[in-house]
Amino acid sequence: MLRDRLRRLGFPIEPKTPGGSVRSFYGRGKPTLYFHGHFDVVPAASPAQFQPAIRAGKLFGRGSSDMKGGLVAMIYAMRAIQECALKLDGRIALIFVAYEETGGARSSQVLAPQFEMCPGLLETRFYNRIGVPALAYGPGLLSVSHGPNEFVAVRNIFDCALIYALTAVKALSAHPGRLKEE
Repeated sequence: MLRDRLRRLGFPIEPKTPGGSVRSFYGRGKPTLYFHGHFDVVPAASPAQFQPAIRAGKLFGRGSSDMKGGLVAMIYAMRAIQECALKLDGRIALIFVAYEETGGARSSQVLAPQFEMCPGLLETRFYNRIGVPALAYGPGLLSVSHGPNEFVAVRNIFDCALIYALTAVKALSAHPGRLKEE
């Protein structure tokens, strides 16, 4: 589903990726700014949790807070930059992995040596140990993640997309000292 959606938005999909990860890019050249998240979920208490619903400005459903709202924000941040035809000095990479909820051994850790700067990493302790700047940022609340009434405020998804887009534009603008070259 992620691959199909990214293709429909006009983003190329890397065909062979480790651990079932999904990779897509926008822009050209180096450096690369990575938006990284996971698409697996913890088990649900009820099948109804897999039926998303919007009520009172909140998106309810398994994984909405951790971390599907964040993935949507990353995708649409990249889409906004594309739609505005902004010229970047480098590229944005979307890296979406499975198995984060079970330790990431088959996806995130395999990808680690490639990252320079990842403003959406969940596994911050792992990446910080190997010297990769990593921030955990998404629109959801940890207090409701994994619970039976997991939700994310739709407005927070928009705000998060804006933050990702502004981060990318600032990091990949043509000025010295932004990101190290690959």
